[in-house]
Amino acid sequence: MIKYKPLIIIGLGKYGNEIVQNINKSMKEQDNIIFKIISCLALKDNGEFWDVKEDKLLFQCEGLKSEFHLDNYSLNFKSLLYHEKNFGDYLSDKISDLRRKELLIEFQDKGLSIDNSIEIFIVSPLFDSVGSSAIIPFLGFIQSLLAGRLRGSVIKSNLFLLFPDLFPDYTNNKIAFARSYACMEELDFIADYPELISSEGLPPFDFAWVMAAKNEEDVEIGSYQSLIPIIKTFFILIFKGDILNDASFTNILINKVEGKTTRYSSMGLSQLIFPVDEVIKGLSKYVGFLIFQSKGLTEEKIFDKELVNLSLIHI
Repeated sequence: MIKYKPLIIIGLGKYGNEIVQNINKSMKEQDNIIFKIISCLALKDNGEFWDVKEDKLLFQCEGLKSEFHLDNYSLNFKSLLYHEKNFGDYLSDKISDLRRKELLIEFQDKGLSIDNSIEIFIVSPLFDSVGSSAIIPFLGFIQSLLAGRLRGSVIKSNLFLLFPDLFPDYTNNKIAFARSYACMEELDFIADYPELISSEGLPPFDFAWVMAAKNEEDVEIGSYQSLIPIIKTFFILIFKGDILNDASFTNILINKVEGKTTRYSSMGLSQLIFPVDEVIKGLSKYVGFLIFQSKGLTEEKIFDKELVNLSLIHI
């Protein structure tokens, strides 16, 4: 029996919101009952915090600056912390909603099982003025809930982070890369000193997947838009428990390097290109062969000119 993992996906900033909107649209095409234990939230760059799944504005986070300027990162960080209670309340409601007794019974009645843990994924570029400023505050909001009203809950926080070279407008932007480096340094710092955002001293995040436009062999793998279908598949695999349950997978991601616990990974991606035109052409020839074969024309013969020139579509 598949044990489904309740999943909350939070998109931060302009691009995080776009990615989560696409994921939500794809998830809706899945089985309706399964979709009930997936929640999609987004903080837009105008400060609106949305329940994407319900298409509902939750509240307005005032004071956020979306302009790509170095001064805005610290300003946005302070604005987000000021609204900690608002964000915490809505996150708590969503987590509690995924653990409703009625929902558990509904799944059991259909022979389905729900995992005890909840996976939260924060999706954001590393450079976005709103998105990258919100990563650590959101990790802190979750840790506060675990130390307070959701104490005892099994909640795993994960990051899905994107480098600027995945975005055409920022491919050669030095400030975007500098901010990405700074953002990674900040995340690394709270990983070393979790007590900065957690009174319990728990790891601030379980895993972080970091995406860039080139692989280790310096080969282009595409833009963030071309990766959205793959990201969606990635989340479905986590949802079904195909990723993270494997002990060997955990051992690869969490290990000691020079006495430091690492929680980062790149991601192996592949894209299957289906040659539609060539396949249709081949199938058309095969259909033609079957028609000739049905007429007993399986050996090499000199065919009637009109028969040879017949349109297979009309046949």
